[in-house]
Amino acid sequence: MAENPAAAAAVNHGEGLRLPETSSICVTESAAHNFEVTNYALLEGLGVGKYITSSTFRVGGYDWNIMFYPDGSTKDFTGNASAFLYYLSKGKDGVRTKFTLTLLDGQGNAQEINKDYEPPTECRRNLIVVPPSKLPGNIKRTLKDGKGADVTLLVGGREFSAHRFMLAARSPVFDAQLFGPMMDEDTRCIEVVDMDPAIFEMLLHYIYMDSLPPRDEKGYDAASMQHLLVAADRYGLDRLKVMCEEELSKSINVQTVTSTWAVADQHFCEGLKNACEEFLSVPGIGTIVSLRNGFKRLMAKLELGDEEASAAGTK
Repeated sequence: MAENPAAAAAVNHGEGLRLPETSSICVTESAAHNFEVTNYALLEGLGVGKYITSSTFRVGGYDWNIMFYPDGSTKDFTGNASAFLYYLSKGKDGVRTKFTLTLLDGQGNAQEINKDYEPPTECRRNLIVVPPSKLPGNIKRTLKDGKGADVTLLVGGREFSAHRFMLAARSPVFDAQLFGPMMDEDTRCIEVVDMDPAIFEMLLHYIYMDSLPPRDEKGYDAASMQHLLVAADRYGLDRLKVMCEEELSKSINVQTVTSTWAVADQHFCEGLKNACEEFLSVPGIGTIVSLRNGFKRLMAKLELGDEEASAAGTK
């Protein structure tokens, strides 16, 4: 049977064939959600970052809610109420929304916030707030109540309870003394010589808390910081040593510059030495310090002479 050339050409060019049809539609859905906050005055003082949330509502096949922060969402917005629309469904799937948040105050005045919003690639249904660490407070309480302490330190007639692992972890000197090859025979009780109990208490606070003890209204006095610097150097607490240097550099004056320079020189604190020398380089300061030191030496000699005269009179 002969082939019809015209029919073959029609088939080859798609003539006479019905092609399948496809279609798509982009759907935009609108909705409104009313979130009423009653007794707002009771929420003031809730705290920065603390929020209340609306019920979950569904728009466009996705879950949403509103979170309201009475005292602000972050420290940057402290004192300013904040409201946020949150996308709660899993996955992004090309979701995009345009929304208006209308805030009504107690008098019914409205403030509108218009935003375009595209949910992030990864969304979480629940916002989990991690609480701050309680470790510093726990360690401070352990130091205060002495629970689990396994070593006693004798300092100038006072006893301090401590934990060997903490002392050794923080100070290479205590580590050698408690666990090294040359450790003391009895590590349950250690005597610390040539140190004032108040200074050792500050040292122990640093070992446990990694900070200086709270200062009073007048701040740290120079003499205490000088002695604490010496103690820090003695026990290999380099960070504490630098902290003492910083505090001493703030309190340099004609009364303290000489003793501070001497401590800095003896314990290789170049930064503190430079600060003292810079202070002494101010015109007139060096003369005042020299006169003051000369007067102190004179008074010391006079006091010594009075003591000698008194001793001679009693013979």
